[in-house]
Amino acid sequence: MNKVTILALLPLFFFGCSRASVDDARQLLVGQWKYDTEAILNDVGQREFSEQERLVVQGVMAVYKDAVFSFNPDSTLVIMSGGITQYGSWAVGKNGKSLTLNLSGQDQVNTISELGSGRIILAPNPERGIPYSRIFIPAGGGEAQE
Repeated sequence: MNKVTILALLPLFFFGCSRASVDDARQLLVGQWKYDTEAILNDVGQREFSEQERLVVQGVMAVYKDAVFSFNPDSTLVIMSGGITQYGSWAVGKNGKSLTLNLSGQDQVNTISELGSGRIILAPNPERGIPYSRIFIPAGGGEAQE
């Protein structure tokens, strides 16, 4: 191939890859997920947190230990926790590396640290008061449920 042909095909390659990674991320996210409270608390235990910060994370995990996050194929999000249901939406960023959750009309952009069929890790976001990684596992115990 000559240089002109390669340069002409380069945008297709890059846009094609990014579209695939977004589609792959969406496909992996669809299903029911829950916090892996044990893994989150272990992760916090290995980091430099004050005792007060540890207690806050333990409190959050106690509240959300039974929460189920349903990422639906139509980009709606349903969170069920303690008999309360919250509705919102979700979207994967153009690069497949971010997850925007919209709850109560506010977009919350999260960086995806890891995404697989058995685990999702969202990076800490201290600016939003979340100094710990949020680690999710399939709510059904095995693969994510649709």
